[in-house]
Amino acid sequence: MPSMIGVMPATSDQFRVVADFKPTGDQPAAIDALTERILVFQGDGDYTGVADFVAEMAVVHDALQSDLDRLDEAGIPVDIVFEQGAAVLGI
Repeated sequence: MPSMIGVMPATSDQFRVVADFKPTGDQPAAIDALTERILVFQGDGDYTGVADFVAEMAVVHDALQSDLDRLDEAGIPVDIVFEQGAAVLGI
């Protein structure tokens, strides 16, 4: 699987998110590889593989934690919340 490091570069002096939904560079290969890996885990029912994958990849590195802390200090929410259901639809 191609490394995700550097696929979506960030600089410590800027707080900018580029929402260009046209993958460039190594992004398409990284997205394809990640999608394939997740689908294989699901298809195989590989709970151990998923646990190992999460332990390896679901890590908040220092640079990301620093950015999240700055967002928190600025009062900028980072969670996406989907409100769903009959009550939301008024039915």
